[in-house]
Amino acid sequence: MISFGNQFASKIYDTVWGLASDAILAQIKDATEQKKMKEKLEKYLSKELDKNLHVSREEEIDFEGLANYIRGNLLEDIEICLFGQTEERRYARENILEKAVAYASANTKLSRKRAQNMVSDVVEILKRFRYSRVSKDLRGLSGEIIDDVNDNTNEQVQKIHDKINNLTDEMKNIITTNATMSIDRNAELLKNGKIRATP
Repeated sequence: MISFGNQFASKIYDTVWGLASDAILAQIKDATEQKKMKEKLEKYLSKELDKNLHVSREEEIDFEGLANYIRGNLLEDIEICLFGQTEERRYARENILEKAVAYASANTKLSRKRAQNMVSDVVEILKRFRYSRVSKDLRGLSGEIIDDVNDNTNEQVQKIHDKINNLTDEMKNIITTNATMSIDRNAELLKNGKIRATP
C-alpha cells in the first residue's frame, strides 16, 4: 500500500481513489494481473495526490467527483475508446475528456488540463495493460493486418491520383483540340463568306 506522510492524503486515497481503483480491478479476474494493475494505479495516483497538495488554486480539481466518474462511467467509455471503429474511438476519447472536466468541476484552463491529463493517464495505463494481455502472436498478426490495410490504402490512393492526372490530361487535350478546331472552323467559315469578321 502507499505510504503517505500526510494522514489527510492517506484518507483521500483510501476513500476516493481506492474506490475508483477497486472498480477497475474488479474487471480483472486473474489475481496476479490484479496485483500488477493495482501497483501501477497506486503509483500513479499517489504521485497525483502528492501533487494535489501543492497545486495552485487554478489547478485544483474535485478529486472525489473525478473518482466518481472513474468508478461509474470510465470503464464503459473506455471500451468504445479501445475497441470501437476509428470515428467511435475519437469521439469516445473526446467524451472521456469532457466528462473528466465536468466531474472534476474543473473551471479554469489549468484545472481542465489537469483533469484531462489525469484521466488520459489512467486510460493509457488501462490501454497498455489490455494490450499487454494480448499474446505476442496476436499482436504480430494485428500489426501485419494494419500494415496490409495501410499498403492497400496507399496503393488505392495512388491509383486514384493517377486516374485524376490522366483525366486532367485528357481534359486539357480535349479543350486544346476543340479550341484549335474552333479557330480553324471559324477561319474556314470566314473564308467561305458564311460569317463576317467584326471590326
